[in-house]
Amino acid sequence: MYYTWSQHAPSKFAHGRHVLYLLTTCTLYTCSRNKFTTLAHNIDAQKSQSVPSTPAASPKSSSHLLQDQVVIQRINESRTHYDVLAVLRNCSEKDIQKAYRRLARQLHPDKTKTEGAEEAFKKVSASFELLKDAEKRKLYDAALIQAQQQQMYHEQQQRQQQQQQQQQQQRRQQYNNPNYGGQYSGYQQQQNKYQRPPPTNPQFRHRPSDATSGTPSSG
Repeated sequence: MYYTWSQHAPSKFAHGRHVLYLLTTCTLYTCSRNKFTTLAHNIDAQKSQSVPSTPAASPKSSSHLLQDQVVIQRINESRTHYDVLAVLRNCSEKDIQKAYRRLARQLHPDKTKTEGAEEAFKKVSASFELLKDAEKRKLYDAALIQAQQQQMYHEQQQRQQQQQQQQQQQRRQQYNNPNYGGQYSGYQQQQNKYQRPPPTNPQFRHRPSDATSGTPSSG
């Protein structure tokens, strides 16, 4: 019995030392890890305290907000799909795609919360869907040409009417004004002639006695 204990005692003791070593190592590792984590948090806190929060991003945000508002206003005032995308009518399909991507990055609801941006983005999407299709774009261009011709014809009719009205007004002024030799100018001149005082030339004077006797005056 004693022999058996003395035979296994060293192994038990070695096993205990091994367990103690492992426990000590784990404890030291845990403490070191906790210290490292705490140290890292302290360093981050010191950095955040040492670098004050500057309003440098505020002017940038305001600038982007102003740019978005300008673009939204331009889109709302656009009269054609080309104006919405800010491209020329003879532009290529590649130009249309570039314009759409640029506006989508600026006005997409996930990119900005500016008021009116969502509605403006819907208009941009609708314009892109129409112009990227060759057949739809061809029909749209034909409709634009027809609308422009009708507008030009309407504006020409308005100009002609305005010219006619101005001419009629000038004729009325000339017709009623004797200084322009109108219809009543001769009659007015005759009235002025009869209303003039008698001539002051002694040769044309008549004495009352001559007028009653019927004999001409000898002067």
